[in-house]
Amino acid sequence: FFLIGCFMFKISLNADVLNLKEIVISPTKTPHLLKEVPVSITVMDEEDIESINVIETSDILLHIPGLYIAKYGSYMSSSSIYLRGLYATHALLMQDGRPMNLASSGTPVIETINPLNIEKVEVIRGPFSALYGANAVSGVINIIKKSPPIESKEAFLDISFGSFDTWKIDGVFGAPVGKNNKSGVLIGAEYISTNGHRDNSDAEKCSFDVRYEKNFYDKNRFWFSLGYSSIDSGSPGEKPSPASSNRTPTQLTFGNDEVSSLKDNTDESLVFLDSEFKLGAIKIKGYANIR
Repeated sequence: FFLIGCFMFKISLNADVLNLKEIVISPTKTPHLLKEVPVSITVMDEEDIESINVIETSDILLHIPGLYIAKYGSYMSSSSIYLRGLYATHALLMQDGRPMNLASSGTPVIETINPLNIEKVEVIRGPFSALYGANAVSGVINIIKKSPPIESKEAFLDISFGSFDTWKIDGVFGAPVGKNNKSGVLIGAEYISTNGHRDNSDAEKCSFDVRYEKNFYDKNRFWFSLGYSSIDSGSPGEKPSPASSNRTPTQLTFGNDEVSSLKDNTDESLVFLDSEFKLGAIKIKGYANIR
């Protein structure tokens, strides 16, 4: 994918920004200073993410040491996450603590996450199955979404276009709700379309999500998120050997000189509901993934 044009518009009226770079949640499920957590962890906050060229969410993880991503196509195609060299099913991917691994195969699905909605990424390496379950053998990747603004409106629009008839329209809008500066809503939407740089590498993505948050009684809060994402992308596979005698039967039957498959396709859709209620030391969290 080669990006040849980009327009971005941002409106922000916030006066103060609280830097939480050194506070992490994933290693213990409770907030701790990074220096107090005796694990191997990498944290990328919003400033770090803005300093790199992020087209899709997997681009952020490419900057994490010890983490490798294998893509099975081009832009927005399926990918596998390998942490510390173990299988993709051994890495647990979460968004705000909600598991993103497929129940059928155990592999994490990162393509459905909108990169504009990300506030911070925490990656902890090592076995954490005692805390998070079977998938957390090689580590945990927790992608934390932005909270809605409660003092002033915010808007961000990213329009990108490139070769192979590639278009990307990505936007986020947030605003306070009420007059007490304690509630807010954040809405995000994304549309991507490309013909791909080779056969069977076309892709199309549509996503939408909304998050409402209410703060009350000092540091207590309630929030819920509702969203939908759909991705339809080709899976061309690797380029076959120039010699036909060295190609697999599948490549000979379903591919050509450029791709291993002209037929394989990934059609992934997700509807999710995520909520959390915190009152003092009590925290209640619920979520649902409908695929």
